Amino acid sequence: MSTAAATESASIDVQSIMKQVAALQQLNSSLSQEKDGLSEQVKSFTSQVKQNEESLTKLRGSKQREMQQTFQGIKSWMDKVPMQDAAVREQLTNGLQDYITKAEDESGVWQVMVCASSAAAKKDEEFQELQREYETLKTRHEVFVLFICKLP
Repeated sequence: MSTAAATESASIDVQSIMKQVAALQQLNSSLSQEKDGLSEQVKSFTSQVKQNEESLTKLRGSKQREMQQTFQGIKSWMDKVPMQDAAVREQLTNGLQDYITKAEDESGVWQVMVCASSAAAKKDEEFQELQREYETLKTRHEVFVLFICKLP
């Protein structure tokens, strides 16, 4: 092969390599821009996740406070219910506390306990009202009897 042909062949190879280098540089630039865009999306999503976690924590905290208040009513009702085994009462109390900790107010056990204690409180109020009515009627009856006795 002649030196002129070798020089021309080397020149074509260099031009081909330069075109490939330019194409790779353009691809690198494009991928870099895409990476930067994806990095921004990741930052945005991370920020949204953080905000959502903070909101969830606040909601969970308020749900826990609400459940704790409800638990006080359940606890006072449970204290009135006779149980033969104190360990069963303790297990139930601990289980309900776990629901509060996890803010799981949709649990069937939690809902049954809320309904039962609510029904018991309502029945207690009705009983108190009946007692007041009884005392009122008793007083009226005593007044009526005294009135009748004083008649000639």
